[in-house]
Amino acid sequence: MERTDPLEGRGGPGPNAIRDRPGLAAALTGRRRELGLTVRAVADRMQMPSATVGGYFSARHLPPSTRPEVVDALLGALEIEPADRQQWMEAIAVVRSHRGATQP
Repeated sequence: MERTDPLEGRGGPGPNAIRDRPGLAAALTGRRRELGLTVRAVADRMQMPSATVGGYFSARHLPPSTRPEVVDALLGALEIEPADRQQWMEAIAVVRSHRGATQP
């Protein structure tokens, strides 16, 4: 059975379309904008520095692989349903696995 992409056609590409850092940043930013949130508001919801969280939205860096609770907090701050979070975590893992690859 094919999984549906929970954000496809809404704020930005959903997790199934994410292949690289810019794609992840675009998807996260689309969701943030759809909710009408600033980076600072997301950071406040996560109780993290806005500079750190801003890096996720600008593709400067990824949430740390050793701290899955950060990814969960990010997805929660973006009001991603718990049932859809595994797709997002898988997308972030795909991006992380291509970290050293040359981006077009």
